[in-house]
Amino acid sequence: QRISEIERELDDAGFLRIHRSTLVRRAAIQAVRPLSHGDYEVVLDCGATLRGSRSRRAPLQAVIRR
Repeated sequence: QRISEIERELDDAGFLRIHRSTLVRRAAIQAVRPLSHGDYEVVLDCGATLRGSRSRRAPLQAVIRR
């Protein structure tokens, strides 16, 4: 299954795509830290950090502002 198909299935379940190969649960996001060239790092409630791409930044910012 393609990640785009999984993304569509999990959208209503509270997941968000932050990179071409990374989906995260919106409720698990604790912080977003800027990196160079528009990329960013997402900090999860478990302490893990994941890199996000600038092309996926706008949807993430829309969710965080809510």
